[in-house]
Amino acid sequence: MQRLGSGSLPQWLMLLGVMVLASTQWGQAQIIVPGHGSLVQGVGDDFEDPKWGWRPNFPKSSKDIDENPRKPIGIAFNNKWFESNYRGQPEQIERVPTPANGIQGSTGAMLMRSQFSKLPGRADNQRGQDEIFASMRYCRYGQILPTSYSPAVAVRVWLPPFDQWEPKSGSSFALRLDVETTVMKESGVFIFRSTKEELEGYWPGIFVNLVKGGARGEDTGHFIIRANERGQDIRGPNITQTGWWTLGMSVSPDGKVHYFVSPGVDDLTREDHVCSHFCYGYKAERYKTFFFNTFNQNDGNWSTPWIVDDPKFYVTPQQARRR
Repeated sequence: MQRLGSGSLPQWLMLLGVMVLASTQWGQAQIIVPGHGSLVQGVGDDFEDPKWGWRPNFPKSSKDIDENPRKPIGIAFNNKWFESNYRGQPEQIERVPTPANGIQGSTGAMLMRSQFSKLPGRADNQRGQDEIFASMRYCRYGQILPTSYSPAVAVRVWLPPFDQWEPKSGSSFALRLDVETTVMKESGVFIFRSTKEELEGYWPGIFVNLVKGGARGEDTGHFIIRANERGQDIRGPNITQTGWWTLGMSVSPDGKVHYFVSPGVDDLTREDHVCSHFCYGYKAERYKTFFFNTFNQNDGNWSTPWIVDDPKFYVTPQQARRR
């Protein structure tokens, strides 16, 4: 073994240091800040068209409960948004004037509110949720993208004063991604058992959570991140003010999901990064779209009114090659 001089470090320790440094730098480079890539026209919306509208095609879908998709599904007049054929749509979706202190020059935003969040027209006093999806129909790169494109979404969300929220603790709204990975699944029994690759869908998200009557008897809120490597939800930043917030999510080519939260409507920066995770222990391979959840108690009363503006979709220029 080579003898080391005074003050020298073992070669293996030096190599380890280089590897750690490289890993750290690589990991930092992998964090994709939503809004800093190439904006993809045709995906997302600005809601500036005074004729913007929604065709609900009621009754809504409830496939998750009774296997009834109830087609045709609800859809926006501009074909950029559509009802989930799994959980169904909020009963109220419309263009409204942009609340104060929104994006400069914005005159319109989208309101979403649920009443019966399970079976259409039926209350059961059990928490439920509705969904509307952003269409990838007009995406120049295709309707399903490999995560090598570094897909990213940013949206402004208006949080109403707490006294306008549905008076129930729990999640009320979410921005989520629809992504897929490849898993190995077994089938059959004994000697007939086999293993094959299958696509597995999962849905990371940033949830807005209300705590009704906290330690001081006041309503408070915070964000929840879904999910860590074990599939557990993580408590995110506190909601320090109501009004406008900017939320963002991205997926880097290594399959990790990154979460961003910031008060106000300014563009997101690296300082707004909350955390990054290989959600559920998966590495995302394909990006399908993003969507919004609205939640309520399904007791016949309306959910919290949620307003979003300027949801936009981005890819990283180096990866976004014209097909």
